[in-house]
Amino acid sequence: MADHADDDPHVLGVRRFCELLSTEPRVSATAIQTVSSKGTTASPSCSSRQTPSDYGARVRAAFIDHVTLTVRDYEASRRFYRAALAPWSSREVDYGDAAGFGPEGSEDLVIAPGGPPSAPVHLAFAAPDRATVDAFHEAALGAGGRDNGVPGLRSRYHPGYYAAYVLDPDGNNVEAVFHDRSVTS
Repeated sequence: MADHADDDPHVLGVRRFCELLSTEPRVSATAIQTVSSKGTTASPSCSSRQTPSDYGARVRAAFIDHVTLTVRDYEASRRFYRAALAPWSSREVDYGDAAGFGPEGSEDLVIAPGGPPSAPVHLAFAAPDRATVDAFHEAALGAGGRDNGVPGLRSRYHPGYYAAYVLDPDGNNVEAVFHDRSVTS
């Protein structure tokens, strides 16, 4: 993936997002279950300590309920997302005219056939650890994705921003990211 300048809106947005989350109180998974119609569908925050064992205990409320992408080749996209999201124990739900993907109860990424594909978008999936980022990258490439950034640290966002990027069959930039707060420089 091309290196971003310090004035790149995406870089600045990610940095600001993590800064805000590091100063705001955390919401427990239990609290989210009581306010979210989909249970603990929230994604992890940029918390000061996040390891696989405490991943679910440090979450923030989800803002986006779901995303629907119109795809050019429905079957190729189903194969891609089925494989690429497997490291999260994701499943596929058939909605008849569309398919949803995500962990059970959080099938919030929907793909639908039809017309021209959605304009290229950037999707970032929160990973509980580096191994999930690595597994995502390998699985996505194996399912026909095109490499857009090998797994590694992206310190331009913050010192522990560990991510990988793959282009899906329609050219969407799909990212897996782990916010490793144990890395400080």
